[in-house]
Amino acid sequence: MKSKAEKKIVTLEKYYKVKLIGSACGFALALILAISNGILGTDTPFWFLPLVGLLAIPFFVCFVMIMIWSVGKCVEKHDELSMQNLTKAHSRIFTGFSGLVVVAVFVSRLWTEPVQVNLDGNLCFIIVLGFYALYNACESGFFLANEKKMNVESEDNDE
Repeated sequence: MKSKAEKKIVTLEKYYKVKLIGSACGFALALILAISNGILGTDTPFWFLPLVGLLAIPFFVCFVMIMIWSVGKCVEKHDELSMQNLTKAHSRIFTGFSGLVVVAVFVSRLWTEPVQVNLDGNLCFIIVLGFYALYNACESGFFLANEKKMNVESEDNDE
């Protein structure tokens, strides 16, 4: 068995790539569960349930396996440049989520028909899972985009 000192250190790029894949699977799982939960107000036919299970299981397994993998790994420390890229990623996430709130407020002002959503424990779990996965996917994606941009710029400066 390997001790903690002998564990292989995972690079930030690999960690965020794997985290992006797992978060995308978690977000897809949340969407499948939201649709199957009847959030649109339609009754789900019985034949649809096995189909939802077949669609949801691969995303669930991928999400859980990647989250378990990420907990047990020793990830390299953030340096100054990666911290700047992470800060830029969080800034872009804040801008994006703020834009979503503005769109939601605008749509709510124009929407005149009443909509009824039954909020239960399952739907609360699905909403929290969806936001968690979306946030992690955005964080990882924006971080990797900033890292790639910095690598391309540094290669151009070297030449």
